[in-house]
Amino acid sequence: MGAFTLIPFGLHLKSNQVVDVGSVQNGIKCDCICPSCKTPLIARHGSIKEWHFAHQSRDVKKKTVKPCDYSFAVSVRLMMKQLFEEGAMLCLPAYLKSLSSTIPGSEHPYSHRYTLTEEKVVQFDIVESELMRNGVMVDLVLKIGSFELVVYITYDGRRIPEQLKSPENNSGVIEFNVMSLMQAFEETKSGQYKDALIEFLARSHTGKYWHYHPREVRFQQRHDEFVCENKETLLADIDTPRGIYQNTNIYTGPATHTNTTEIANASPKTLSTSKQQSRIYALEKGSESVYVLLGSHKASYENGEGFRENTMGKYTDFRESMLHLCIKCEQSWEGKSNLCNQCQSFEYTRSVF
Repeated sequence: MGAFTLIPFGLHLKSNQVVDVGSVQNGIKCDCICPSCKTPLIARHGSIKEWHFAHQSRDVKKKTVKPCDYSFAVSVRLMMKQLFEEGAMLCLPAYLKSLSSTIPGSEHPYSHRYTLTEEKVVQFDIVESELMRNGVMVDLVLKIGSFELVVYITYDGRRIPEQLKSPENNSGVIEFNVMSLMQAFEETKSGQYKDALIEFLARSHTGKYWHYHPREVRFQQRHDEFVCENKETLLADIDTPRGIYQNTNIYTGPATHTNTTEIANASPKTLSTSKQQSRIYALEKGSESVYVLLGSHKASYENGEGFRENTMGKYTDFRESMLHLCIKCEQSWEGKSNLCNQCQSFEYTRSVF
């Protein structure tokens, strides 16, 4: 769908429902209008371009109620609202986050990566759109029980506002980048975009990013308590280096240590040195002091020019102590190769010495 300039969904007059271009008749017989400006739409079922809606001639001024802000993203948002109201499912990605606390009596931080929530498929009880949260008009507010999830749709030129990343009402915040729909929609035949969107929302976590989860507060409290209770062991571990990434228990991907009780039960030998922690942090977030080698630009966290990241491609002659993390499947490993065994790709691999 050429740069996402085409419109897949319109408002059907008789049913008052948002419909895809494949479910209506070709041309002006589609009986659809633009939800924004109320101008009649024309359905284009072409043989070259992807099927799409277009506004009829702007000369039809008497049928145009207001200036039009209708776009691909707006049409997707309207269809998403309708689908969720009809009971559509949403695949939520796992949320992994590094939390850090300064060890009491020192300037040394102790960081650990937690799985705040696993990947899951959810059906929501209440669906609302265009509500204010933290002074920002958000696209969707989805509720299940007492849990509220804010969805903010992004695309080129529209980023998620910073104030949504620490919400005052403690809602979960998910960014949904509509550009992630590109492949799914390009593979869709005869304009059946509604089915493609239903499938994508329910089965794929691509393009969905957590920015906040209410569990962050509880996990940070537990992390702080663990650091305070184990400060002597942690400081002793810093003073007795045992080499880079010698202890494999501290970081092995999302299945490792999802709460601080498990960490507290670990023996002191499994706790990492500050040098080891700095490398783990560089793998996850980037660092000013540690070089990060990327399999391709896809492995970058886009931290900016201040972070020391270099793209090197596929490589199989590192030393055995090299650390690697695949951000696509969350696999981590040590060794000479930056090829991820799980997804059989090097393109999403971050590596440090």
